[in-house]
Amino acid sequence: MEKGGGRMLKKVSKNTVAAQVINQLTDLIRGGSLQPGDRLPSEREMAEQLGVSRPPIRESLRALEYAGIIETRYGDGIYVKSNIFPTEADPLFSSLLNQYT
Repeated sequence: MEKGGGRMLKKVSKNTVAAQVINQLTDLIRGGSLQPGDRLPSEREMAEQLGVSRPPIRESLRALEYAGIIETRYGDGIYVKSNIFPTEADPLFSSLLNQYT
């Protein structure tokens, strides 16, 4: 890189792997393919299906759980809790999603 006013790093896309996982899951829930009470695949199964490692799966699941969309039943699995998403007017949810998108 040149000194002074030369080339600098460019901004990177904030659309991370976790954001893409969140988008796919929320699309399935909004579209009705996943309903409240439905069990999601395990982290390992999701990672294999999506072709990604498990950490971004965990990150996206934590975000969706924090938003009240899914729930983890320890020893049982991960379930869709609600298909009603907090509105954009909810600053906490909006902040959470903006972190990923």
